Amino acid sequence: MGYAVKSIQEDRQGVSDEEVLQMAIDEHLIILTFDRDYGELIFRYAVADPPSVVYFRYKGSDPQFVGKLLHDLVTV
Repeated sequence: MGYAVKSIQEDRQGVSDEEVLQMAIDEHLIILTFDRDYGELIFRYAVADPPSVVYFRYKGSDPQFVGKLLHDLVTV
């Protein structure tokens, strides 16, 4: 769909949530996640200019689910 995507699961598996948060800040990325811990981390560390975080509560059944869902949400 033309979006640049980084996959922590594929590229940096095992990296901590704190490292993902810092990567998103440094590279101006949006975090797409099924893990609700990112909101807590942002508030706990009082991140001054936090990245956007999209938390998905429903996981879907195939790997393309998140991309399609997000695309559908922002293009409606």
